Amino acid sequence: MSWATVVRRAALWVAACLVCSVTSAWAGSGAAESLRVVLWLHDDSERAVVERVRGQTSDLKVELEVVRAAGPLEDRATQSVRAWELAGERHADVVVWFDQKDAAVDRLTLHVAVPARERLLVRAVGDGAPRPEPGPGSATLEAAALVVRAALRAVAAGDSIGEKTRPEQRAPVPAPTPTAPSAPPRSPPPSLPAPGSGPSWYAALYWDASSDGVAPYGHQGPGLGFGPSFEPVELGVFANLGLPSDIDTDFGQLGLRRHALGLRAGLRLPFGRLVEWTPGLRVGLVAYRRSSDSLPDDVTATPDGQMLSLLLGPEARLGIGSSDGAFRLTFAAGLDLVPQVLRARFEVAGASEPAFETARLQPRLGVGAEMRLGE
Repeated sequence: MSWATVVRRAALWVAACLVCSVTSAWAGSGAAESLRVVLWLHDDSERAVVERVRGQTSDLKVELEVVRAAGPLEDRATQSVRAWELAGERHADVVVWFDQKDAAVDRLTLHVAVPARERLLVRAVGDGAPRPEPGPGSATLEAAALVVRAALRAVAAGDSIGEKTRPEQRAPVPAPTPTAPSAPPRSPPPSLPAPGSGPSWYAALYWDASSDGVAPYGHQGPGLGFGPSFEPVELGVFANLGLPSDIDTDFGQLGLRRHALGLRAGLRLPFGRLVEWTPGLRVGLVAYRRSSDSLPDDVTATPDGQMLSLLLGPEARLGIGSSDGAFRLTFAAGLDLVPQVLRARFEVAGASEPAFETARLQPRLGVGAEMRLGE
């Protein structure tokens, strides 16, 4: 079978996988329901953390509504009562609010209430260090937004957060003033997803190039990636199909192909709404296949056939995506350790002459597209 035939078949296989991924993404987006989340503000200074929450949840299936409280915060029991009432009034699944008891220190207490399940998560963030100006620092705001993101993902997956809470009394409180014009009355949303919902999934199609010190332009070819994401940990499988590389030597031309297959794991670190950095690790197998179709009759090359070796190494991915997080352009860089070396030699008139030797450390670059398939 010629390499052109192999490439054509691989291209058809990649196209079929991409079509399946797009179809699954559309089907998943239509089936999943968004969480309705109320961000309950008690002070204008809390708008900074609200913007961080918007950025951290931009790729989640959530519908945020900001509601301004009628007055300052009271005791925690009264807060819980009012949060339960607010969820009913706004047909919300989750109510989130913040409390900074002392504006002079870097500490913020956040509350995430899920009234339908009678759960309340209370978490303090920040080191409590004195602040030169009122309000929590940037790192504390980002940490609070990350906690809210993790809590919303757990709620969407059907997991329990915080502690079981059931307010005993419901005192009448003036209705809140929304920051935007009230939307027309809507029917209550469907119930929250049942426990046992799976993680989010992703599929990637990319072009990969690695250098082993032998191929003049590196080993290049298409690649695929697929796997689950357990926020913020991402797992998956990868496969690279290397195209033939022609290697010119003093005794003739050799052909060499490099393929890879294995597992990868990474830690997704978002920077704002559009950029995401994912450091990680790959482990798998590398397969070399050498051919010698362009040698003189009195010259033979050894060894012939294939070589299989372990692959292990770090990688980092930079993703730049759409505001809804469904699509990302990704750039990858890594360093593969391939312990077994491929040493090719020529047999010329009974004498052995070295041809080439692959490197154990092989840098790698890639560019591609990644699609989030939803929950």
